[in-house]
Amino acid sequence: MSLNLPTSALNPPGIQRVVMEHVVKTSDAMTPSHAFRLKAFSGRSPRPSTESDLDTWRASIDCLLNDVSLSDLHKTRRILDSLLPPASDVVRHVGPFSSPAQCLELLESVYGSVEDGDDLLVKFISALQDQGEKPSTYLHRLHVMLSAKIRRGGVTEAEWSRYLLKQFCRGCWDNSLIADLQLDGRKISPPSFAELVVLIRTAEDKQSLKEERMRKHLGLNKHAPVPVKFRMTTHQQSVYSSDVPDEPKDEVQHHSSQKQKSKSNADKSEVDALKKEVAKLQAQISGYQGVINVLEKRNQQGSTGKVGCV
Repeated sequence: MSLNLPTSALNPPGIQRVVMEHVVKTSDAMTPSHAFRLKAFSGRSPRPSTESDLDTWRASIDCLLNDVSLSDLHKTRRILDSLLPPASDVVRHVGPFSSPAQCLELLESVYGSVEDGDDLLVKFISALQDQGEKPSTYLHRLHVMLSAKIRRGGVTEAEWSRYLLKQFCRGCWDNSLIADLQLDGRKISPPSFAELVVLIRTAEDKQSLKEERMRKHLGLNKHAPVPVKFRMTTHQQSVYSSDVPDEPKDEVQHHSSQKQKSKSNADKSEVDALKKEVAKLQAQISGYQGVINVLEKRNQQGSTGKVGCV
């Protein structure tokens, strides 16, 4: 015998509500905004290798703040959970019910840079490529500095790409790379950071592969320097002493011996010239001495004749 029960009897409204709340909570817990873990920050110096610096930590916090699905209370708790002593002691009195802006303001005042937007702009313009630094690494360093400047004000996000490309072309010493990628002509419509770093890394990989093929063809080992006449980036030779290959030891010794020989020959010729001058002076002195002797004899003879006459 089968019972014909209504649907409301099988699924009461109370049970449906509990099931729906459970589903919503489970789905919220599995969203990416809840799943990703914030980087730890303590503010200790020197910084431990397992922790991030303030700029890196702030980048992850910015992603959290831009999530509109989270409440300010939840954002504050996530920020407090990512802090370690002594940074956590700075905001301990604030409490979990304060706004995220209050926590960040305290941390910025203690661990952040005291430079304003203008000072950071001067520092950004003065940043040049270091010796041995790859162009892609230099670009990433400029990107980090420009990010800090945007937070401090002075440069809008719309001007981001233009400032980045302009300073890279100004501070990068590899003119051949800039010319090959035609970066000077793209300042009016600059590429984004992602596009620019891909272009530069691709060019670096091509140059690295070309040098590797050159080494194999010339029979050089991995650490052997590439001869100067085979180098393609002539601009880097004049800038980076680390990139300029050293000459072979035999050639260096040959050059040094030649320099020593030429120097010794020059010294010898100079000594010979001095000897000749001394000989001339001695001859002149001898001639003068003979004249003096003759004059003295004449004077003696003249004085003797005068005495006899008297």
